[in-house]
Amino acid sequence: MKALGFSYGPEGGAAKMETAVLPIVAAVPADVRAASALGGRVAHLAYEVDPARALIRRRADLSARGGLMVLSDQTGAPAERDEAADVGALCQMIVRICAEHDFEGVVADFETPAHGRLEQLVAECAPILEAKGLALYVSAEYAHCARTCRVVFPCAPVSGSVRECLAAARERYEGRRLAPEWQRLACDIALPKGAGRGAPLTPQALAQRMAGRQVFFSQELCAHYFTYKSASGETHFVLYDDGQSLLKKLRLAAGFGIGEGFFLYPEVAELFAAGELARRG
Repeated sequence: MKALGFSYGPEGGAAKMETAVLPIVAAVPADVRAASALGGRVAHLAYEVDPARALIRRRADLSARGGLMVLSDQTGAPAERDEAADVGALCQMIVRICAEHDFEGVVADFETPAHGRLEQLVAECAPILEAKGLALYVSAEYAHCARTCRVVFPCAPVSGSVRECLAAARERYEGRRLAPEWQRLACDIALPKGAGRGAPLTPQALAQRMAGRQVFFSQELCAHYFTYKSASGETHFVLYDDGQSLLKKLRLAAGFGIGEGFFLYPEVAELFAAGELARRG
């Protein structure tokens, strides 16, 4: 399978291939065909683990082959009957599903704070998958469970800098393979009391707010931004990504030795269609 590779020159524009960053596009079953058409690896958002009952549920029929199996922790809450889980059986189910669909690896996309059976599942699966030549990606919360796994961490800061985010991850997970989770930013933050990530914006809402305003680029955040005042006189800071800002982030990541990362379909679909993110085989 050909993998997507972003190439960039001195300012992140299209150029002769210097460094390839291989994105993994995560998609639900209904979007897999469209995501696959982008030309690269697909992470299938199709499986849930129920550690209390030693079950793996498939969210929908999945006929596609290849790519990565994404395993969520179902409800995002610790299992009430944690002691009932047969972790060995879960590991065998995962291996069997990978064989059935020719998956190249597993993404343990667990949101539950690290606890018992899920930690044990990661720890026991890691050597089994490695022995079969299958990759294991884990969310940062579970990175301590297996030293050989690849660590997925969010890297779409709305304050500080992308470089700081990448540097912190490299320091924390020294010697580990890193895979940033790149969210395509589009948010509206009220100042000065704005907190968190602000209010998310649809493409239509972003275009409406942007109309007629001067747009700037933040080198620290690797994102475009502009400001405006609401009818009540409150100042708002709007931060957003396009193809070029994402390329700059990938260029920074490559400088840290990071060669892959996750995107969510359909967040980046039109950027590929418009040629802003080029396909490389």
